Amino acid sequence: MNRILFDGDHVVVKPRGWAKIFGFRRELRLQASNVRHVAADSGIGSRGPESRLMGTSLPGRYMGTFLAEGRASYWNVRDPRQNIVLELVNEGFRKAVLTVEDPEGEERRIRSFLAEHRQ
Repeated sequence: MNRILFDGDHVVVKPRGWAKIFGFRRELRLQASNVRHVAADSGIGSRGPESRLMGTSLPGRYMGTFLAEGRASYWNVRDPRQNIVLELVNEGFRKAVLTVEDPEGEERRIRSFLAEHRQ
């Protein structure tokens, strides 16, 4: 699972547990203006990324940097049904795919934060 926090004008993703080690990141710090879209996606975890760049891939579990649609993406997926996808620009990743406890709730929270910081 991932915790999503807000710090100033940044969306901060904090992986929990072993994902910090096996995903090679203690956190993702994303500029709010670089998050173009956020959506709950209950099926993306079952599709998985194309290939691993730097991370760990176990059956149904992805942690780290992967290729998805030919571009680098950050994945920390543990449950194929409880995910959100952040589409990004100017962040080194095209998207971040994250397992969270409440995908629809997190989507609403992030959208609200982004609306405040894009004015």
